Amino acid sequence: NSEQFKALQCIAEFLAEEYSHIDLTLAPMLTDVRAFQWVHYHDNKPMYQESIRYTSFVDIREFLDKKPLEDFTLYQDASVSRRQEIRYGYRKGVKVFDSNDFERFLFLYKHTFERQNIELENDL
Repeated sequence: NSEQFKALQCIAEFLAEEYSHIDLTLAPMLTDVRAFQWVHYHDNKPMYQESIRYTSFVDIREFLDKKPLEDFTLYQDASVSRRQEIRYGYRKGVKVFDSNDFERFLFLYKHTFERQNIELENDL
């Protein structure tokens, strides 16, 4: 909507004037990022080059049903390597659930980066 666009435009202009480089993680509900792409497009004020990357969200609730893996649509549509990862998870008894436990999330987040030998830039 136009109110959201105007608010994002103000934020985008401020960021362009204050910082030479920014990385943003935006909420998945924010689907219109034109304010960041068009900041100072028609004037000589500071601009930045944007690089937009999207994260996919997949509804995995169907896996709660008691049926063979092969009967799940998501499993059928997954790549060979993704299906293999799903089978590994089933064999290991992996459980997925909604949670607001930030400490648990932080533990898993850090562990994932450590396992991949990726150093986090900031202390969390």
